[in-house]
Amino acid sequence: MDGVFMPVSDLTRSVRWYTEVLGLEIRHRDEPHAAVLKIGQGLPALCLVQSGGPLPAPFPPNRYDVTHFFNFKAADIDAVHSELAARGVDVSPIYQSDALRYFGFQDPDGNGLGVVN
Repeated sequence: MDGVFMPVSDLTRSVRWYTEVLGLEIRHRDEPHAAVLKIGQGLPALCLVQSGGPLPAPFPPNRYDVTHFFNFKAADIDAVHSELAARGVDVSPIYQSDALRYFGFQDPDGNGLGVVN
């Protein structure tokens, strides 16, 4: 996978949030249309796209309780959960399913995101 595209209503606000709150780095900016952010050491990249219309696109109801389109991977999920909460992000509790631990949160547009260990 090369990139994940995320619609946003205010590109400047979203770039600030994804860099300051999540710590992602800017790879490329194409103001006022899009910004490409680095996720970890390689690919994929996250491309924030200035969009009009209704946001966010809801994840369809399902029996797996998935509410978002992708997860970030974290070595220390407890530390990430605490850090996001300290930065004012409304994080869900950490859930566990077998050996997998995970939690969810939303960006300023309400796009659902998740973190897994």
